Amino acid sequence: MQPIEILIVEDNPADIYLAQRALRECTFPVNVSVAPDGAEAYRMLFEQRVHPDLILLDLNLPKMGGHELLTAIRTSGDRSTPVIIVSSSSHPADIQRSAENGANGYVRKQINLDEFSQDLLAAVRPWIAKAKRANGASTD
Repeated sequence: MQPIEILIVEDNPADIYLAQRALRECTFPVNVSVAPDGAEAYRMLFEQRVHPDLILLDLNLPKMGGHELLTAIRTSGDRSTPVIIVSSSSHPADIQRSAENGANGYVRKQINLDEFSQDLLAAVRPWIAKAKRANGASTD
């Protein structure tokens, strides 16, 4: 059974840890790669040709912001890779811009770790189930 490939684009080590901790609760194996900034994620996706099943993308990143990276992903013709924004911003303009640029979901980083984990898993589970079906695995 092939693991689901997830790319986390995040510059904060604590947020990376929390996302990885939440993903460990998945009932299906996942491989997590991390890009510490938007420029590194861009290199991974467009130069190294990494093809994750799911991207978790922060908006406030050094070198290349999350909105810019999301736009690059979608204008490259990639509409099939789900991108979930994981951000501390609850500003309606960020949420709207993310949706307009093709994000498949938006999770606000919570101070309460359990709430953050629940919110992230709720956003991720449908995409993991879809990737499992694409890989020929049962969704049980």
